[in-house]
Amino acid sequence: MTDHLTTNSPEWTHRLFELVNAANRSGAALGLETVRTNGELRLTITPLSPELTPAQPVTELVQGRGIPAVIDQTPNVRWVAYDLLATSAHLTEAKIELREGLCLHLAEQALDAFDDVAPTDAAANGTFAERYDRVRQRISSAEAVCPIGTLIELDSAGALVASGINVHGVPWDEATYRRLMTRIMLKPQADDLYPRRTKLDRHISTMFGGARFDWWRELSDAFDGEGIELTSSQRSELEVIDHPVVPSVLRWRELDTLATRHGYEWAERWVHDGRWWPLFHPAGTVSGRWSGAGGALQLPRLLRPCVAVRAGRMLISADLSQVEPRMWAHLSGDPDLVAACTQGDLYQAAGDQLRMARAEAKQAFLAALYDDGAARSRPAAALLRARFPAAVRYLDRATDHGRRGGVVRTGLGRTSPLRDELVLEALNTPQRHRTMEHRKALARRGRQSRNFVIQGAAAELAAAVLAELRRTLHSRDADLVLFCHDEFLVEAAREEVREIVEALPHIVRTAVTKVLGASQVSWPLAVGHGRNWAVASKRSVTES
Repeated sequence: MTDHLTTNSPEWTHRLFELVNAANRSGAALGLETVRTNGELRLTITPLSPELTPAQPVTELVQGRGIPAVIDQTPNVRWVAYDLLATSAHLTEAKIELREGLCLHLAEQALDAFDDVAPTDAAANGTFAERYDRVRQRISSAEAVCPIGTLIELDSAGALVASGINVHGVPWDEATYRRLMTRIMLKPQADDLYPRRTKLDRHISTMFGGARFDWWRELSDAFDGEGIELTSSQRSELEVIDHPVVPSVLRWRELDTLATRHGYEWAERWVHDGRWWPLFHPAGTVSGRWSGAGGALQLPRLLRPCVAVRAGRMLISADLSQVEPRMWAHLSGDPDLVAACTQGDLYQAAGDQLRMARAEAKQAFLAALYDDGAARSRPAAALLRARFPAAVRYLDRATDHGRRGGVVRTGLGRTSPLRDELVLEALNTPQRHRTMEHRKALARRGRQSRNFVIQGAAAELAAAVLAELRRTLHSRDADLVLFCHDEFLVEAAREEVREIVEALPHIVRTAVTKVLGASQVSWPLAVGHGRNWAVASKRSVTES
């Protein structure tokens, strides 16, 4: 690589603007790298197309000098970054916004899975331009099978959204948090921040005969002392036990989960200056769903009033309803399940067809999707199989394919994870010689494959809505402040709310077409707005 042009070069201004404007005219790609040291941001722009001049990277210390305008006002440039999440975060902190971008890291992650190869340290393997060329070639090859370029585009758009949330944080009312925690946990004491949990712990110990051991660590032993055999400590197992201690145990667990995940220690680390600062990682799971830290995807509903905006601002909540079972209907093409998806509440419509309560129908759907063979789920699952046979066969085929070591992928190319060593060993062992561990590994692989495509396609649809929503908000006094599974939270000026809400059905339709093409399934969106997330979550459903 030739030497960089830097701030110390007298001609840097002319060369930098010449390079970026040439790329903007031709729609060429430019590499973008950022380094922050001692509070200073250094930006390097690398030409990734041979026709661009100058051919060498240009580095500049960002101190104004028109750099934000160069990036903001050149919409035709295809910006490329090694780690778009980090690069975009640095630029956002400098008040520079990328409208579009390609993340090489996320592209390679998707392509490695597609090609069924282990990830390699591509960053140490060639120049920026060489690495970009390899990604382009791999995308071109893969697109003979599926439009994986669209998947990479959506993952990259997610990185731009996540960086904005990570940098700006989420509006948070600390007084409301303290008030809610005091109401739930009682007033914190110097030696006990969660008095109600402590009192309940002592009460449960008394009900277990004054047990001196930690009953919550050895729950089966505690119930055994009461003459009750406990095969599992899951909530569904506890709820059917006829013992007066059960409601207290379940309530204690709720309090303990709140204290552990979102208690005062959590707030001290993740909340300050009137903002909650979770960290989001786009496509952070194998299915393409986001991952996060700081409670990013786990804030309990009882704390939603804490996510609140100042006077004159509003929060808009838009939630894709029942996405995974609707995706199941779309992918399986089961005519009766597709018909149930046209009647508003899918679980209620299916329950009416199956002659069972809505809650039972929902449990049956989830049991089928996640291969829950528990005894309580079997009667409903049998009814589901009889009423929607094509849909269940779709899941069974995916499960069998996974057990046989096959890979499954979404329509856009998201591919199930590499087979681990135990699965490969099992596949290479004659069936009669397979051990119990071999059989368990293959069964686990089958369960993972069962709904991978459904989860992956649902994640792609949510990502497409997210990308389209970001474009819609670009010219408005509004920002995406949170993305949680299939729910999108927008902060907007009060006068912007009506037009944004009216645009949402079109945004969903555009996303469905981008990811799925034509679909006979309806994709309703639950929309609400208010000064805090709890109020905004009281939504009405609109058809998209």
